[in-house]
Amino acid sequence: DRRVAELEESIRVVQREQEDAFGKYDKKIDMLRVKLELEGKMKDDVQGLKARLERELESLEEQLRQEEERRRKFEGENWSLRALADEARRKLEDAEDTWRKKLE
Repeated sequence: DRRVAELEESIRVVQREQEDAFGKYDKKIDMLRVKLELEGKMKDDVQGLKARLERELESLEEQLRQEEERRRKFEGENWSLRALADEARRKLEDAEDTWRKKLE
């Protein structure tokens, strides 16, 4: 009878140890599952961020191209205006010379 009680107690101890070990493994498995989910989400987030940054970069590059085109156009118009101003200045100087000569 005493031997049976010792065996039963031994069995209960082993069962508790097994339950503890299984509980620890279950926790590890759950932690690994969560870790994998987080890594997957982070990967998706990084890919989404990368895609967004690539779109923003393309947009900025397009804006830069447009600004450069506007600058070239402005420089061309500015050059034309300078040429017109120079021509007007020469004509004014010619007119002044003509009037000076007539006044002399």
